[in-house]
Amino acid sequence: MNSLMEAAVALQRHQREQRDILALTRLHAALLARGLRAEWRDNNSALLVRGPNPGLPVLVTISYGGSHYCWHDDDHRHPTGDPEGAVRALADFLGR
Repeated sequence: MNSLMEAAVALQRHQREQRDILALTRLHAALLARGLRAEWRDNNSALLVRGPNPGLPVLVTISYGGSHYCWHDDDHRHPTGDPEGAVRALADFLGR
C-alpha cells in the first residue's frame, strides 16, 4: 500500500472513530438525564452502563457500520439516531 492509500485509510478510521464517539456522547448525556450511571471505557469506544440493582454492568458499543448501539454480545441493538429510545431499551434491559 502506498503512502497516499495509507493516509486515506487512516483518515477513514479517524472519521469512523469520531462518528462513534459522537453517538456515544449523545447516549451518555441521555443516560445521565434519565439517572442511569455510565462511564467511558476502552479509549472512549464504549460506555459501561450500570443499573440500579447490584449485578453486572452492560457494555454499550457502536456497530461497525455506526448505525446501532449494541449491548449484551450484540443481542440487543438500537439505532444511533435515537439515543433516548436506546436509553429506554437499556433501562428495560437493566430492570429499571
